[in-house]
Amino acid sequence: MVVILIFLTGCPYESKFALLGKQIKHPENIVGNWVSDSVKLNISTSDNHLLHVYYRDYENGDQDSITGSATVIEHGHNKYIILKVDKTGTYFVAKIEKTTKTNLLINIMDDKILKKKDSFTSDSAFSDFVFNNQKQVFYPTTRSYLKK
Repeated sequence: MVVILIFLTGCPYESKFALLGKQIKHPENIVGNWVSDSVKLNISTSDNHLLHVYYRDYENGDQDSITGSATVIEHGHNKYIILKVDKTGTYFVAKIEKTTKTNLLINIMDDKILKKKDSFTSDSAFSDFVFNNQKQVFYPTTRSYLKK
């Protein structure tokens, strides 16, 4: 079972559409229990491609948790975690910036631009917009630093 916490800072964008790319084996270092001051993230796996994720954000007294399954895709030289939420079937996306045995740096897709552009009609249209607007949808302020 894999659990991923991707809502550490900023306002993550929840999409009806998945980000498309070449599905790859997840980085070995990503599996485990991750924490920050306000987030708990558990990532587990049952095979080389499917991750199980549990995320809990304690910031501002928020006790909400998210569970789902995730895959890792590659587009160009970048890797992304695509989390499908169990309860809603919607998606969250995080760009993997760095993984080591004890540190994980991810950048969560922010809703500032995407909320205004929320007229996507397909996975392809959503993916094209994200890949063509990387700097606007992945802000430095939405980076999450987690430790094992």
